[in-house]
Amino acid sequence: IFFLLVFKANAVGDKLQTDIVFENKVIILDSVIQGTLVKAVYHFKNIGRNNLIVEYVNPDCICTGYSLSDSIIAPDESGMVELKFDTKKDLGMKKLVAVMKANTDCKFYKLILKVNILEKKMKRR
Repeated sequence: IFFLLVFKANAVGDKLQTDIVFENKVIILDSVIQGTLVKAVYHFKNIGRNNLIVEYVNPDCICTGYSLSDSIIAPDESGMVELKFDTKKDLGMKKLVAVMKANTDCKFYKLILKVNILEKKMKRR
């Protein structure tokens, strides 16, 4: 009976929960010139006893792409999410947010990217 109670307490739906730690969930980049493709990499580690299952990464803007190293991370292994943003249509301070969902006690993680976009100067002829 004890085993069943422990198993049930650690399960989310059919997935066992685990724990995750991020190196950094907020990345502030240096100023860039308009039209630059910027990238930010968020490293994380599965510090729990079960596989980490990343269900999705959802950027708040279609202007932001992402890549995920793997959707299943074994215990004591690391993974990463890379956000990519093309600055060609923006100026000034930009804050982008992507939400990552995983089988952890905290269901959602906000990954934030901040960058200041400077106007591209036209060359004089």
